[in-house]
Amino acid sequence: MKKLGALFLVVSLLAALLSGCAQSAAPASSAPAENTTPAADTPKDKIEIKFGHANSVDQAANIYSQMWADRVSELSGGRITITVYPASQLGSLDEMAEAVTLGTLDACMGDTSFLSNFLPELGVLSLPFLIKDYDMGEEIYDGEITADLWNKLATEHSTHVLAWWWNGFRIIGSRTPITSVADCKGIKIRTAQVPVFIETFSRLGMKPTPMPWGDTYTAYQSGIVDAMETPAEVMCTQEFDKIGGNICNSRHMLNVIGPTMNEQFWQSLSAEDQDILMTAVKEVTEKQRANAIEQEAGYLKTMADRGANVTEFSDSQELVELYKPYWTEYAGQAGAEDLLDKIIALS
Repeated sequence: MKKLGALFLVVSLLAALLSGCAQSAAPASSAPAENTTPAADTPKDKIEIKFGHANSVDQAANIYSQMWADRVSELSGGRITITVYPASQLGSLDEMAEAVTLGTLDACMGDTSFLSNFLPELGVLSLPFLIKDYDMGEEIYDGEITADLWNKLATEHSTHVLAWWWNGFRIIGSRTPITSVADCKGIKIRTAQVPVFIETFSRLGMKPTPMPWGDTYTAYQSGIVDAMETPAEVMCTQEFDKIGGNICNSRHMLNVIGPTMNEQFWQSLSAEDQDILMTAVKEVTEKQRANAIEQEAGYLKTMADRGANVTEFSDSQELVELYKPYWTEYAGQAGAEDLLDKIIALS
């Protein structure tokens, strides 16, 4: 009996002990621990964006890219940082465009001519002598005419367009004067590795020689090519006019560039952060476009003042007639006949 009593006492003590442990643990399990880590899509996260482009540090593309980065930092209280990598530090134009598509680069300066390698319809916007002036360019790039293109670029090629900036009408630098189609015969000209560019100069009777932009100066200077083409700002600031001595203000294409971002990266941002990026880029875009238009004539004057022979095609209608069949041909191949018709209607 004594043994039974002792056993009963031990069991009672153990039961009391276990009950006390359960009661002391209850408060910790009755309420979940507070989560101090903000959700991934909240605007409280610090965000770092790598943004690459191919222009040199003293060119407008870099200046306005940095202006955008600074404005984003200001609007976000320093929470969103855009680090700008100029002068092809992150790769060539096409390499960066592909990296954004693949998601291995957050953002880069998009170029509609290079993006046409992904989306052929975009090549219509670079067809020679199709876009006449900046007002027409604005109607095209900011209007409903191209809205479906930008959506398609995002959904099919993971490239989200934030804005488009004027890089200027492209002109030709050469060793001999150019005032007519006949003057172009046989000239070896550096071009981008883009079908529209190659065909444009082939139809002028030139010998297009595709190569990376970074090789252009040396190739022109050493005589590997006889000519090159680029917007007036680049022609002037990098002093290509001093090599060949002749500038043809051909205005054969409106070169359009602008900040683009990987679509998945864009969608990962909160609505508030997207708004910060867009507010900043809209402010900068307005300034950039106005400055580009204002400065273009000044670049031509600067080159003329330092000795370049600045000419232009004497018969613009000859050029339109030369390229009209190509407009139709390219649009048909790209499935963009409707887009071409809408652009022509603006002329």
